[in-house]
Amino acid sequence: MPRALFDTAALSRAIESERARRGVSARELALATHVSATTIRRAAHGGPMEADGVFCLLRWLHQPAEAFLTGASEPEPAPPPSRFSLLIPRVDTKGLHAALDQKRIADGLTWSDVASAIAIPHVVATTLTRLARGGRTEIHSCMAMCEWLGAPASDFIHEVPH
Repeated sequence: MPRALFDTAALSRAIESERARRGVSARELALATHVSATTIRRAAHGGPMEADGVFCLLRWLHQPAEAFLTGASEPEPAPPPSRFSLLIPRVDTKGLHAALDQKRIADGLTWSDVASAIAIPHVVATTLTRLARGGRTEIHSCMAMCEWLGAPASDFIHEVPH
């Protein structure tokens, strides 16, 4: 079964449509979402995007990440964020690693087996084990890991002060 991929071009179209609807400039969007204008422009070209920035943009759109998976079924709508939140969404990479490890052990797999099952070209065993240290991950990898776990991305998002 082909892996559903995060469609950054569709994200870009949704951002531009919503930006026009709200009358928001690119600079205002960057300030409102805490995402650089360069990162926002990168979505239009389908380039790799850091997952934390994507989740900030998704919150602004009031959309779940699963809404931008190619070949995905219709996701549940995301709850609207607090309008004046001083918190920003971040991927809980340690929690994501713990969930991957739990499923890996339960299924009797090695980290290499998990990387193969996730089937994203740049995801290798060390990519997965590095998550245990925290830090950031890229949106395609994050969504593929969530899909392999059978869990929505929102299960691995926590909000932190900006």
